[in-house]
Amino acid sequence: MNRRTFIKSTLGFGLYHLSGASNFSHAAFPTQFNKTVLHIMLEGGPDFRHLIVPVPPSTDPSPGSEDNYASAWWKSRSSLIEIEEGNWSQYRNYFSQHYDQITVSGKTFGILKVAGFLKELLTSNQAAYICNVIGSKNRNHSHSQLIWESGSLSTGSHDASVSGWGGRLAVLSNKKLLSVSSRVKLFANGPHATNPQDHENSHVISASNMENIALAYNASWFENENQWGISDQGAMYRAVKNYYEAKRESIPPSSPYYQFMVHEKNLREFGQLVDSHLTTGIDPASGYVTNNSSYQKRRPVLFDNLLKSGVLRNRGFGRQMLNAYYGLACNDLPNLASNVISANYGGWDSHKFEHNSNSGIIPKIEDIFGVDKGLHTLFKALGEDMPNALSQLTIVIGGEFGRQLRSNGDDGTDHGRGNGMFVLGPAVNGGIYGDLFPDSEIERMSQFNQDIEGKTSVIQVCKRICDWAQADSGSQVFTDSSSDANLLESDQILNFLTT
Repeated sequence: MNRRTFIKSTLGFGLYHLSGASNFSHAAFPTQFNKTVLHIMLEGGPDFRHLIVPVPPSTDPSPGSEDNYASAWWKSRSSLIEIEEGNWSQYRNYFSQHYDQITVSGKTFGILKVAGFLKELLTSNQAAYICNVIGSKNRNHSHSQLIWESGSLSTGSHDASVSGWGGRLAVLSNKKLLSVSSRVKLFANGPHATNPQDHENSHVISASNMENIALAYNASWFENENQWGISDQGAMYRAVKNYYEAKRESIPPSSPYYQFMVHEKNLREFGQLVDSHLTTGIDPASGYVTNNSSYQKRRPVLFDNLLKSGVLRNRGFGRQMLNAYYGLACNDLPNLASNVISANYGGWDSHKFEHNSNSGIIPKIEDIFGVDKGLHTLFKALGEDMPNALSQLTIVIGGEFGRQLRSNGDDGTDHGRGNGMFVLGPAVNGGIYGDLFPDSEIERMSQFNQDIEGKTSVIQVCKRICDWAQADSGSQVFTDSSSDANLLESDQILNFLTT
C-alpha cells in the first residue's frame, strides 16, 4: 500500500475508531450475524424494461387490433432491437432467442436468458420486483444520484456532502458500514452531529480490497534474518514502524500531526487483525487458493473462478462481492460487525446500442444476475460457509432513474424518471409488486419523451428495508414527509419483506 492510498483509506473513513489486538486468533466462520442490507447502486439509469418484457403476440395482430400492451411495447422498441416496426415474426424470434418466459404472481413475462440466477430467485420467491418506483423528478444523473443515496427529495444538486440513508441506518443501529466499492459513496455517509449539510464517517470501513487492507508486510522479508540479514523491504518495514512508534511518544495530543500517528497505529493493528484472519482463520467449503505473489488470503475457489479473465465484463464487481464475503467472514472480529454493505456498478447510461451483446447493458445484467456470476457466487459461497449470514442478508438494487418508454433513434433509450427496483434474499416475500405493464402507457408508447409513471416513492421502499434491518428505524432514517416521499401505489407494495 503506497502512501497516497494509505492516507485516502484512513483519513475521514473512521479507521482510527477501530482497534484490536493483533494476536487475535479465530478458527472458524462466525455463526451470529446482524440483519444486513447490501445496497448495489447501478449508476447511469438502468433500463429494467429491457430485462423484463411482455411476451409478444403469438400470432400477427390484424390492423386496428394492436391496442394491447405487448403489441405497443414491441413496436415502441423496434429501433432498439433493430427490427422493422410491425414485423411480428421477428419480434417472436428475438424473444425466443434472448428471453425465457416465466409466470410470477400470476403475471407472465419474459426475462433475459443471461439473468438465469435472477430467474431462479423469482421462481423460488426470493426476489421482489417493485414496479413504477420514482426517486428524483429530474433526469440529471448527478443530482438524481444524490437524491437516491441521501434518501431525501429535497437534496440539492450541489449537496454532495450530506449524509446517506445507508450511513444513517448503520449509525442508528450502532453498527459499521462496509464500503466494498472503489470509493466510499454518499450512501455510506453518516450524519454530522451539528451540521445537516455535512457528514461524519467514523462508522465506515473502506474495504475496496480486503486482500490488501493491511499495511505492506510479508514474512518472507525476514526469512533469512539470522544468516544473511533482512531484505531491503524488511528493513524499510521496521524503520517506518519504529519511526511512527517513536513519534507517537514524542508528539503531544494537541499537535495537528498526532492524529495521523494514531491513524497509522490503528490502521496497522486493524489491518494485521483482518489479514491474519483471512490468511489462516477461515476454511471455505469449496476449497481455497493462495498466490504468494499477489495475495496470501484463503480466497474461496468459487471467487477465484469468478475473477478469472473473461468470466465477468467488470471484474471490479466480482471483487466487490468477494469483499462482501470477506467482510461477513470477519463479522465477529472487534469493531467489524456491520449491518450495511455499499456496492456499485456503473455504466448503465444506454443512449446507444443498448442491446449490443458486447457494449450494451446485456453483459452488465449477466455480470450481476447471471448463473455463476456476481450475486450467484456470493449466494453459493455464503450458503456453503455462512448460511446464517445468507439468511440475514437482503439485497436492494436500483439506479437513480429509469429510461423512457420509447427507444430513440440511436438503438438506445434516453433518460426517464420512473423505473423498477429489485429486493433479493431469503427474507423476501418474492413476487411482482405494482402494475408490471400499465395500460396507461399504451397510448404514450407511440410518443417520444414519455416516462414510466412513478407511482411509489423509492423512499417508501427503503424505509421498509430499514425497518426490517433495525426495528422502527425507517422513519428516523428517512425524515422527508412530503407528499412525493409518501407516494405508494398500494399498501400491498410494502409486503415484499418478512418481519
